[in-house]
Amino acid sequence: MKTMLSLLLVALLPLGTASATTLANYTEKTMQKVGDTRLTWLIWDVYDAALYTPTGTFAVQQPFVLELTYLRTLNGNKVAQKTTEEMARLGFTNAAKLARWQLQLTNWFDGIQPGTRLAAMRNANGTTTFIRDGKQVLGTMNDTEFTQYFFAIWLSERTLRPDLRRELLGQAKVANR
Repeated sequence: MKTMLSLLLVALLPLGTASATTLANYTEKTMQKVGDTRLTWLIWDVYDAALYTPTGTFAVQQPFVLELTYLRTLNGNKVAQKTTEEMARLGFTNAAKLARWQLQLTNWFDGIQPGTRLAAMRNANGTTTFIRDGKQVLGTMNDTEFTQYFFAIWLSERTLRPDLRRELLGQAKVANR
């Protein structure tokens, strides 16, 4: 049944072979974890994050999956808005694209509840596919600029949370955040 689901998901995506393989590996949970962390804001735990690659080694130009498991109910529009604000903070200046991306992300991020898993997969061709709860493909953002700035929120040296970046990249855990 699981293999059939993976094959169905792969068949639905217009991705290259390496990306389809990565999606199958993700849905089969055979990708290797690079690192994980928890985002806490003030006193509230917001989400657990984990970074996966086919080899267990991260390279920004290779396929990988960043999976967020939410620990709170969140408004999808606010999550999408915060996401595009961070992309702008990191240097993306095309306001029209940011508005289009925010609208699409709002649709995909609707209904976040405790336990909701949203995964973003960086495909071999530089696009980003979003997956909900490990099985529902929400869609693909076919823009390499989106991919660059979206993942920079967590993985760039300019991230607002270098402690979380270190943990996602499998470096030393930070004792006190």
